[in-house]
Amino acid sequence: MLEDAVAAQPRNADAWVNLGLTRSATGDVAGARAAFLRTLEIAPSYDDAKVGLARLAYRAGDGREAQVWLDRVGAAHARDPDVVALRSALSQVGHDVNWRLDAGAAYSDLSRSLPAWREGSASIARRQGRDTFGAGLEWARRFDLSDVYGEARYSRGGPHGYWGLSLGAATEHIFKPKASLRLEGATAEDQDWGLNGAVTFARYDAGPVRKADLRVSRKVSEDARISAQGVVVKDETGQVRAGYGLGAKLRVSNKSDLSLGWSDAPESSEGFTVDVRTVSVGLSAEVAPGLQIRTGVARENRKAFDRTEVSLGLARWF
Repeated sequence: MLEDAVAAQPRNADAWVNLGLTRSATGDVAGARAAFLRTLEIAPSYDDAKVGLARLAYRAGDGREAQVWLDRVGAAHARDPDVVALRSALSQVGHDVNWRLDAGAAYSDLSRSLPAWREGSASIARRQGRDTFGAGLEWARRFDLSDVYGEARYSRGGPHGYWGLSLGAATEHIFKPKASLRLEGATAEDQDWGLNGAVTFARYDAGPVRKADLRVSRKVSEDARISAQGVVVKDETGQVRAGYGLGAKLRVSNKSDLSLGWSDAPESSEGFTVDVRTVSVGLSAEVAPGLQIRTGVARENRKAFDRTEVSLGLARWF
């Protein structure tokens, strides 16, 4: 009967998730997985399908994939009895500890025949329960000069969001800060409204820089979220500058997202603060369970030069 229902209404997410539950109950693992994935193609925020996939993975002995799917369950259902029970079962068999590796590279072409910029980054984070500890390195070559920046990070999450802090310093501090402290927090994802804020205290060779930014986002559909951001900077000369940005994130498939951004705000990527206008587009895709690839293009307009950046990155959970 359910097969007839999805054949008659192929875009009916409720029918597909019920088909997945029925197949799971009868032991048709492959059929259940296909039905849950089809549900998420139609309605990417359908938490029952994510829980169904997590349960299938857990029964198959793949605790890591089960954790990945549970992490995608929205805050509205994070405390549902079946979600709590499955998290508890995973923790008892040692799957409450997760690692994440990130790596990225970028190349920038500058106007006025200036030397190209090259950047690379790598970071690792370990999550145990609600706590996450991490460290990262960033390498940058700009104007034929190189700098390396290292950072240690800690964050604590919960059903309603997270807060975190990071401490960092650069080896040469040519255009990276001598020292930096960042405090940040955000509400849980998948809510209708989202709030993300951060305060950064940094010291450059040119002087101290203080920055505060606040982003508000709104889910406009199951597949789209828009955001607005405000930025206030007290630069190395003591001058107060302000800027803003707009963004959108679109789910183009169950495993890929498209992001668009525009901003006109101050930044300190050259070792001192300048006003930058930026247009960007990015694409992220999950190419395998626990493996995501990101690519992006950004165009900047500065007073001294223009910059076009192409970037590539990946994230691995295990």
